[in-house]
Amino acid sequence: MSSSAPVSPASPGRPVGAPLVYLLSPVAFAVMTIAAKTLGARMPGGEVAFVRFVGGALLLLPLLLWGRPRWRVAEWPPVLLRGIAGGLAVILYFEAIARIPVSQAVLLNNIYPVFTAMFSAIFLGERIRAAGWLAFPLVLGGAALTMGVGGDWSPSMGVVMGFASSIFSGSAVTALKWARRTEGPLAILMVFNLIGGVCCLLTNPLSWQVPDLRESMLLWIIAAAAMAGQLGMSYVVRFITAAQMGVLNQLTIVLTYIWGVMFFGEPLTVSGVTGGAMIIAGVWWLTSHESILKKADGRPGLRP
Repeated sequence: MSSSAPVSPASPGRPVGAPLVYLLSPVAFAVMTIAAKTLGARMPGGEVAFVRFVGGALLLLPLLLWGRPRWRVAEWPPVLLRGIAGGLAVILYFEAIARIPVSQAVLLNNIYPVFTAMFSAIFLGERIRAAGWLAFPLVLGGAALTMGVGGDWSPSMGVVMGFASSIFSGSAVTALKWARRTEGPLAILMVFNLIGGVCCLLTNPLSWQVPDLRESMLLWIIAAAAMAGQLGMSYVVRFITAAQMGVLNQLTIVLTYIWGVMFFGEPLTVSGVTGGAMIIAGVWWLTSHESILKKADGRPGLRP
């Protein structure tokens, strides 16, 4: 892995209002999640994910053709890893959304910062200090409560998929951190969409449904929201701190929880709310202490 010095939040190279630009990502992902849940009753998650990837690639194509961005890939391993892990994460996430309450799916998926911290420590040379480890039992305890929403403590296939999506998401974000040291955001995002689309073809396309007009519109909303969220995250990821990223990401959980109650009549249970609060608190604790994540030699690591 090649290394480069991280960009400080006070650096002249940092875009003005980077946290506000990043704010687009959690809002867009919440919109994508609600639209995917609306389609989940009839369309398989793999089909929804396929349209999300292919539609995202088509929407991104004009930027690559006429925007003259930095799109040539210098180091393929992190870009390919980002595409494979991210593609599997999205497929599992959409499959989970179709099977379990959307609030439960988004909570399980948003455990990923814990896995990002673990994988970054192993593969990117970051070190988790003692205070950081306090977040792990808090988040995993919250996940256990979330898995028991509704009183059934035996994990269903949807719950397993939601939890697995967080592991692959953590891998994908770690690969993104690695890739952004040398690659431009548009190149990473295009490869992510193409590889993700190929991964979706392995999910039994024979079961896919022909969408009607309303479903087609929702599919395009998913593709546009996903591209906006990924582009915002890929572009700004180098210029915001872990604390800012961790706090802003919680907006996806809050919005999805509220919209799940409003649009799908999902119940607010004590175990669900408590588990969600534990996950949010654990992720906030892990990411709000910038001293927790350090390079092994003591220098600050590249932030997620």
